[in-house]
Amino acid sequence: MLNVEQAKIFLQEENYPYFSDDQLEAMCNLYDDMNELCYVACMMKADAQDITIGPISIKNNSQMWQNLAQMFYKKWMANPSGTSTISKSLTGKCVGRADEY
Repeated sequence: MLNVEQAKIFLQEENYPYFSDDQLEAMCNLYDDMNELCYVACMMKADAQDITIGPISIKNNSQMWQNLAQMFYKKWMANPSGTSTISKSLTGKCVGRADEY
């Protein structure tokens, strides 16, 4: 499992809250690479509209989140975790060649 507190720092959750603690914890359990998690989370934040929590309203800057997502994507692609046996497909089942295992 990835570190939830580290993910909060990378995603600037203190200044730009978007995810609940439960959502971040679930994402940390789902992904096995912090850069992949941050890439997906930044893309989600880029799609968000203005965020309002009680009397506080935060205007969304989608360009900033897309730039951050691109940075995390480059880091993720630079260090592929090819040793992982966890399926990356949506269904959890991945067709592969028999001689690859």
